[in-house]
Amino acid sequence: MVEIVGSDKHKLQTYCEFAELSDQIGEANEDGDTKKAQELSQKINELGTKLGPEFVALADALKNTDPNSQVGPEIGLIFNKLDALCED
Repeated sequence: MVEIVGSDKHKLQTYCEFAELSDQIGEANEDGDTKKAQELSQKINELGTKLGPEFVALADALKNTDPNSQVGPEIGLIFNKLDALCED
């Protein structure tokens, strides 16, 4: 997944927008602003579709996986690598 997104400038830009919106959703949830969180979630779904079915499956797996499970850290590592590409 890192190679697929990281090697395509447009997909990487889309992923970076996706990651930024994810952070904003977390902030909205912390503030109790469910309306804003829902609006941002819709935008994230649109961006996920642009990134392709593999990415959507990975994002869904992350949402549905216990971070303390054997697979949780592996999925988190993939997203960490993608996040690092956004910082360049």
